[in-house]
Amino acid sequence: MRVEQIKTHLIRVLENHYAFEQFEFDDMTRGKVVKELDIDSIALLELFLVIEEAFELDMKLSDRLDMKLLMDSPIEKLFDVVSLEIFEIYKEELR
Repeated sequence: MRVEQIKTHLIRVLENHYAFEQFEFDDMTRGKVVKELDIDSIALLELFLVIEEAFELDMKLSDRLDMKLLMDSPIEKLFDVVSLEIFEIYKEELR
């Protein structure tokens, strides 16, 4: 699976989990930074659990990311970083 495919699947999973139509998902994410999504730490915890389950990861994704650095980043960058990290996890599993 390529990084672009992972990101597309990631966004689809999140849209389906949060029951958003595309325009609602765009409103939730467009122009926002990660800390706006993380109103409390439970929001990001749920997000990571949904992703870990959807991609059948055997490890905690949040342990592999520096969320302090990402908090002021656009949500789109979070999706990019998460997609790349999932790609790296898949590569490691193939070794």
